[in-house]
Amino acid sequence: MVKKYDSNAQRLKRHKRVRAHISGTPARPRLDVFRSSKNIYAQVIDDVNGVTLAAASSNEKDFGMYGGNIEAAKKVHDFLTVGAAAPLQEAAVVGLNFPQSYYDELTALYTKKRQIFLDGLDRIGLAHTTPQGSYFVMVDISDFQKPGMRFHGRSDMEFCEWMIRNVGVAAVPGSS
Repeated sequence: MVKKYDSNAQRLKRHKRVRAHISGTPARPRLDVFRSSKNIYAQVIDDVNGVTLAAASSNEKDFGMYGGNIEAAKKVHDFLTVGAAAPLQEAAVVGLNFPQSYYDELTALYTKKRQIFLDGLDRIGLAHTTPQGSYFVMVDISDFQKPGMRFHGRSDMEFCEWMIRNVGVAAVPGSS
Protein backbone atom coordinates (compact mmCIF):
# COMPACT_ATOMS: atom_id res chain seq x y z
CA MET A 1 0.00 0.00 0.00
CA VAL A 2 1.29 3.47 -0.91
CA LYS A 3 1.56 5.84 2.02
CA LYS A 4 -0.18 9.17 1.35
CA TYR A 5 1.92 12.27 2.00
CA ASP A 6 0.42 14.26 4.87
CA SER A 7 1.47 17.88 4.34
CA ASN A 8 -0.27 19.00 7.53
CA ALA A 9 1.66 16.48 9.63
CA GLN A 10 4.91 17.62 8.03
CA ARG A 11 4.05 21.27 8.69
CA LEU A 12 3.29 20.52 12.35
CA LYS A 13 6.57 18.62 12.70
CA ARG A 14 8.53 21.59 11.28
CA HIS A 15 6.53 23.97 13.45
CA LYS A 16 7.45 22.12 16.67
CA ARG A 17 11.13 21.91 15.68
CA VAL A 18 11.38 25.62 14.84
CA ARG A 19 9.37 26.81 17.83
CA ALA A 20 11.72 24.91 20.13
CA HIS A 21 14.54 27.22 18.97
CA ILE A 22 12.74 30.54 18.61
CA SER A 23 10.64 31.87 21.44
CA GLY A 24 9.38 35.31 22.25
CA THR A 25 9.76 37.15 25.53
CA PRO A 26 8.05 40.31 26.77
CA ALA A 27 11.27 42.23 25.97
CA ARG A 28 11.81 40.58 22.56
CA PRO A 29 8.54 39.15 21.21
CA ARG A 30 8.49 36.61 18.40
CA LEU A 31 7.12 37.61 15.00
CA ASP A 32 5.21 34.92 13.10
CA VAL A 33 4.31 35.59 9.49
CA PHE A 34 1.95 33.27 7.63
CA ARG A 35 1.50 33.61 3.89
CA SER A 36 -0.96 32.10 1.47
CA SER A 37 -1.71 32.93 -2.15
CA LYS A 38 -4.41 35.39 -0.99
CA ASN A 39 -3.33 36.70 2.40
CA ILE A 40 -0.41 37.64 4.62
CA TYR A 41 -1.03 37.38 8.35
CA ALA A 42 1.43 38.44 11.06
CA GLN A 43 1.38 38.00 14.82
CA VAL A 44 3.65 39.41 17.52
CA ILE A 45 3.80 36.81 20.31
CA ASP A 46 5.06 36.74 23.89
CA ASP A 47 5.69 33.01 24.43
CA VAL A 48 6.61 33.41 28.10
CA ASN A 49 3.10 34.59 28.99
CA GLY A 50 1.39 32.74 26.12
CA VAL A 51 -0.07 35.95 24.71
CA THR A 52 -0.53 37.29 21.19
CA LEU A 53 0.34 40.97 21.55
CA ALA A 54 -0.78 42.11 18.10
CA ALA A 55 -1.96 40.72 14.80
CA ALA A 56 -2.30 42.15 11.31
CA SER A 57 -3.75 40.68 8.13
CA SER A 58 -3.69 41.86 4.53
CA ASN A 59 -7.39 40.97 4.41
CA GLU A 60 -8.22 43.52 7.13
CA LYS A 61 -8.44 47.25 6.62
CA ASP A 62 -6.73 48.04 9.90
CA PHE A 63 -4.63 46.25 12.48
CA GLY A 64 -6.28 43.80 14.84
CA MET A 65 -5.20 44.07 18.45
CA TYR A 66 -6.17 41.82 21.28
CA GLY A 67 -7.73 44.14 23.84
CA GLY A 68 -8.75 46.62 21.13
CA ASN A 69 -5.70 48.88 21.38
CA ILE A 70 -5.26 50.08 17.78
CA GLU A 71 -2.59 52.66 18.72
CA ALA A 72 -0.43 49.92 20.24
CA ALA A 73 -0.83 47.86 17.06
CA LYS A 74 0.33 50.83 14.98
CA LYS A 75 3.39 51.17 17.22
CA VAL A 76 4.15 47.49 16.69
CA HIS A 77 3.81 48.03 12.94
CA ASP A 78 6.17 51.01 13.03
CA PHE A 79 8.66 49.08 15.17
CA LEU A 80 8.64 46.14 12.76
CA THR A 81 8.97 48.24 9.62
CA VAL A 82 11.22 51.06 10.78
CA GLY A 83 12.92 49.84 13.98
CA ALA A 84 16.25 48.06 13.85
CA ALA A 85 16.22 44.32 14.49
CA ALA A 86 18.19 43.01 17.48
CA PRO A 87 21.14 41.71 15.37
CA LEU A 88 21.47 45.13 13.75
CA GLN A 89 21.48 46.77 17.17
CA GLU A 90 24.29 44.44 18.26
CA ALA A 91 26.23 45.28 15.08
CA ALA A 92 25.81 48.98 15.87
CA VAL A 93 27.61 48.42 19.17
CA VAL A 94 30.60 47.07 17.20
CA GLY A 95 30.40 50.13 14.96
CA LEU A 96 30.85 52.40 17.95
CA ASN A 97 34.50 51.34 17.98
CA PHE A 98 35.16 52.47 14.38
CA PRO A 99 37.47 55.48 13.94
CA GLN A 100 35.99 58.94 13.45
CA SER A 101 37.36 59.05 9.89
CA TYR A 102 34.96 56.23 8.94
CA TYR A 103 31.99 58.31 10.05
CA ASP A 104 33.32 61.47 8.40
CA GLU A 105 33.59 59.64 5.04
CA LEU A 106 30.15 58.06 5.50
CA THR A 107 28.62 61.45 6.30
CA ALA A 108 30.17 62.98 3.18
CA LEU A 109 28.96 60.10 0.99
CA TYR A 110 25.36 60.22 2.23
CA THR A 111 25.26 64.03 2.15
CA LYS A 112 26.26 63.86 -1.52
CA LYS A 113 23.65 61.17 -2.30
CA ARG A 114 20.95 63.10 -0.44
CA GLN A 115 21.75 66.23 -2.43
CA ILE A 116 21.51 64.36 -5.74
CA PHE A 117 18.07 63.08 -4.71
CA LEU A 118 16.87 66.51 -3.53
CA ASP A 119 18.18 68.18 -6.71
CA GLY A 120 16.15 65.67 -8.74
CA LEU A 121 12.99 66.53 -6.80
CA ASP A 122 13.69 70.23 -7.37
CA ARG A 123 14.18 69.65 -11.12
CA ILE A 124 10.74 68.03 -11.47
CA GLY A 125 9.11 70.66 -9.25
CA LEU A 126 8.14 68.63 -6.18
CA ALA A 127 8.14 70.54 -2.91
CA HIS A 128 9.88 68.61 -0.13
CA THR A 129 11.56 68.80 3.24
CA THR A 130 15.32 68.72 3.59
CA PRO A 131 16.38 66.16 6.22
CA GLN A 132 18.34 67.56 9.14
CA GLY A 133 19.65 64.35 10.65
CA SER A 134 17.82 61.44 9.05
CA TYR A 135 17.27 60.15 5.55
CA PHE A 136 13.51 60.72 5.44
CA VAL A 137 12.42 63.19 2.76
CA MET A 138 8.78 64.23 2.95
CA VAL A 139 7.36 65.17 -0.45
CA ASP A 140 4.33 67.47 -0.54
CA ILE A 141 1.69 65.80 -2.73
CA SER A 142 -1.09 68.28 -1.93
CA ASP A 143 -0.99 69.72 -5.48
CA PHE A 144 -1.97 66.26 -6.77
CA GLN A 145 -4.92 66.18 -4.35
CA LYS A 146 -6.53 69.48 -5.38
CA PRO A 147 -9.99 69.49 -7.04
CA GLY A 148 -9.73 68.40 -10.65
CA MET A 149 -6.48 66.50 -10.07
CA ARG A 150 -6.09 62.72 -10.31
CA PHE A 151 -5.81 62.22 -6.54
CA HIS A 152 -8.49 64.63 -5.35
CA GLY A 153 -10.19 63.00 -2.37
CA ARG A 154 -7.68 60.16 -2.30
CA SER A 155 -5.13 59.24 0.35
CA ASP A 156 -1.36 59.38 0.32
CA MET A 157 -1.41 55.57 0.45
CA GLU A 158 -3.32 55.47 -2.84
CA PHE A 159 -0.83 57.94 -4.29
CA CYS A 160 2.12 55.75 -3.25
CA GLU A 161 0.46 52.62 -4.66
CA TRP A 162 -0.10 54.43 -7.96
CA MET A 163 3.55 55.56 -8.01
CA ILE A 164 4.74 51.97 -7.60
CA ARG A 165 2.46 50.59 -10.34
CA ASN A 166 2.80 53.40 -12.88
CA VAL A 167 6.13 55.13 -12.28
CA GLY A 168 8.20 52.40 -10.65
CA VAL A 169 9.04 54.51 -7.61
CA ALA A 170 8.31 53.17 -4.12
CA ALA A 171 7.55 55.58 -1.30
CA VAL A 172 6.21 55.32 2.24
CA PRO A 173 3.08 57.39 2.79
CA GLY A 174 3.53 60.07 5.44
CA SER A 175 0.37 58.91 7.21
CA SER A 176 1.83 55.46 7.93
